[in-house]
Amino acid sequence: MRREPEQRAAIAADIRPAGDQCHELGFIQVLYQFNGLVASGSTVDVGKRPDPDQHPGRVGRLGAEAVDDEHGTNARRSGVASRPLPIDNDCRRLAPIALACTLLATASACGGAQNSSGAQDASGSGLEVVASFYPLAFLTEQIAGDHASVSSLTTPGQEPHDLELSAKQVASVGQADLFVYQSDFQGAVDDAVETTSPQQVVDATGLVTLLTTTEEEHDHEGEVEGEDHDHGSTDPHIWLAPKNMVKIADGIEAKLAEVDPGHASDYANNLARLTASLGRLDADFSTGLATCERTEFITSHAAFGYLAHAYGLTQIGISGLSPDEEPSPTRIAEVQKLATEHGVTTIFYETLVSPDIATSIAGDLKLRTAVLDPVEGITPDSPGTNYFEVMNANLTALKTANGCQ
Repeated sequence: MRREPEQRAAIAADIRPAGDQCHELGFIQVLYQFNGLVASGSTVDVGKRPDPDQHPGRVGRLGAEAVDDEHGTNARRSGVASRPLPIDNDCRRLAPIALACTLLATASACGGAQNSSGAQDASGSGLEVVASFYPLAFLTEQIAGDHASVSSLTTPGQEPHDLELSAKQVASVGQADLFVYQSDFQGAVDDAVETTSPQQVVDATGLVTLLTTTEEEHDHEGEVEGEDHDHGSTDPHIWLAPKNMVKIADGIEAKLAEVDPGHASDYANNLARLTASLGRLDADFSTGLATCERTEFITSHAAFGYLAHAYGLTQIGISGLSPDEEPSPTRIAEVQKLATEHGVTTIFYETLVSPDIATSIAGDLKLRTAVLDPVEGITPDSPGTNYFEVMNANLTALKTANGCQ
């Protein structure tokens, strides 16, 4: 079981010799070595660096995690610290105490017994699940309920396309009981998966039918991958179609039940409730967008291809698939022309990126502006506190802008 850095530091403080005869970091290093190697049934001489060939699983799993000691020292852990640390004879004599304390900390930190799958039972703190960004974390939380602690690599307010990970976040990918992500969307996350090789993974990309789009011809939103268009790029915004969210939720529930079979019935029940809610959301979009004065809508970046494809709309993106892409003057002129041709009333912008370009185009054409949120993260500026609330706000915005009955 994993222990928090504060627990390890507290153990070190309790058994550190009087007068601090052991080098502080060296002594904590002893605990780290025993914590990782002895718990897995391995043996190692105190003060000797673990041999990666002798203990490949532990050294590889620890990778490049950054661990803060009680004084804020950031010691990198790759089996041991990134450079040899002095460990004197007093520390070696204390090795049996360190081992005993580490085993005691292991028992107390676990809180509950492990089942046959390695997951904690209801008396413990549950599974540790890491998701790459908000929509996947939301689904996982809804399905796992109280049986898992779910964290996201992308913090609220952070634009997920440009995510960069700390060493500690990279290590968390490999240490999680389950990692849920979307490949080919966040490059830093793909790199972390390759580096840490997590044992239990859900990749949302493989659970849905992908769409392609073009950077040159934005009227081609909603083309299905495999159609005769070899000039396109894959659209990563799969979560903006509720039916896709159902497919992703199915994959998450199946993996949770595999990792933690003792709570499989709870996961299945939670999935059924979530699926029903997503079905109602899909029905609301289908009904609400069925009869509209216009089907075209203009967005600050081309994030809504799946939504447009699902409900018979045409997305006109000012920028392409990346919100950071700066549109050319030619593209801006083209968008203005399309807005006039289709009688567009509103230019949509997002909460996580600058609205300046959308506001400028709207001002030139005397049009309104409004938020159409790609639900990449929830912030105080979001038009809702969760996926369902934001998607319902998006539906209202589209109905208003497009004159839907």
